[in-house]
Amino acid sequence: LPDAPTDPATGLPVPTIACLVAETKVLMADGSTKRLDQVQPGEMVKTLEGEHRVLNWWDQGIKDVIELEFEGRHKITCTADHKIRTTTGWVEAGDLTEDHEVVVA
Repeated sequence: LPDAPTDPATGLPVPTIACLVAETKVLMADGSTKRLDQVQPGEMVKTLEGEHRVLNWWDQGIKDVIELEFEGRHKITCTADHKIRTTTGWVEAGDLTEDHEVVVA
């Protein structure tokens, strides 16, 4: 993000979008799950691209959210600007339609 502030501890830009609620379950590298707000920097998580070390996370306060449900099995509560991976690329949650095929792990 061009005007994103920089985290002095890591030198990386602080994300200003892509928000999930604290209760979101995160898949850890060991196969367990944790609430997003309980994941600590240094821990390893699983993503669609493999295992990654958490560098940091930021509490972005209270924002308006939407709830998405995929085939009645998976639900996610996020801000409308949170990007969701589809078979045709990343799409903001608020722009998803039934025509999009979401990639789920």
